[in-house]
Amino acid sequence: MYPDWPKPDTDLVPLPRWYGPKLEPFKFQGSQEIEFLELIGSGLHSSVFKVRIEGKIYALKMFRFADTFDWKRRPPEDCNQQVWNHWQYCSEPFNCECRAYGRLREAGYEDLVTKCYGYVLLNEEQEHAAKKFFCGLDDLADLDDINNRLEIEYPGDDWVEPRKRFLLKDGREAPVRCIIKEFGQGTKLTTRLARKLLKDIIKLQQLGIIDLDLADRQIINGKISDFSCAVTLPHFPLSLADLGPGPRGKDNLELEIFCTCISDYWDFDQMICEWNLDNKDNIKVRAIPRESRYDLRRQPTRRFYTLVDPRKCASFDIKPGGYVPLDPRKLGRGAPKKLRPTRWYYDCDSAKEKYIRRRRGHRGQVC
Repeated sequence: MYPDWPKPDTDLVPLPRWYGPKLEPFKFQGSQEIEFLELIGSGLHSSVFKVRIEGKIYALKMFRFADTFDWKRRPPEDCNQQVWNHWQYCSEPFNCECRAYGRLREAGYEDLVTKCYGYVLLNEEQEHAAKKFFCGLDDLADLDDINNRLEIEYPGDDWVEPRKRFLLKDGREAPVRCIIKEFGQGTKLTTRLARKLLKDIIKLQQLGIIDLDLADRQIINGKISDFSCAVTLPHFPLSLADLGPGPRGKDNLELEIFCTCISDYWDFDQMICEWNLDNKDNIKVRAIPRESRYDLRRQPTRRFYTLVDPRKCASFDIKPGGYVPLDPRKLGRGAPKKLRPTRWYYDCDSAKEKYIRRRRGHRGQVC
């Protein structure tokens, strides 16, 4: 499940080792010392630190060894090992972030989001420096408290720390996984920034990156910065519509992809609405108009839409011939308009309409 310890550092390879985009390792120019300076914040999947590497300031995102119940998309309990491996390569938070940044790099759109410099697998010296820093914090005892604080939330006699549950071939625990990003500050939302962020969401979906889990706390230096829940196409199992399931299975996958896409715009509207309420602001930018403005007819077939159809992304399908990186000429700046993905209008019956509305209700809509 987790990457193995490299023998020499030159053995580091792009991750994850699965079909699709990958993230390169961080390139140290000299000493590999990481100086931990400050704990910036902590979430379900990771903790973010201000660090100094070779005299430069970065943000280091350290991922927890979370179990599958913390993944946004969990594999079925009765799946075989092969399916489980495919699932974790696309749904485990560290892999999700690697794949999203790998897509942005291969398509030439690294400047669209908070800049990423690569991943790091902490060696023994770096892990020792991390433990030494953690011991100086009031609420953290050591590295295990950052990565394995699940016992409080999920007590039980048979509970085992995730890092010890998935040992490597030689019996060692897996290395701590981190991603190095540019250091920045949170950004106050404005009408101008909201319009820019909406354009960024559209472009990310055009690049095959969806399910962005948007929130104002994740906007750093005016850019989207968190992809630990992101779906990057091709994805398992969302890209398997043509590789096995019958017509009903394909239909269900299409519905799931549509709901995932439109959820990004619901989350954007929710973020703006909550910002206005909390800060007594009046930002009027919306991604999807209120239903009273576009969904007036009561007919057997209902229509919803999202601003991008990611199925037209060149890398959507998993092809037997191997992975073909996204061609930026088709989706990049200055590309012919006819090659750009357009709105996705989704016609559905009453049962699917209820499902979509229920999904929207689960997003916590207050607008």
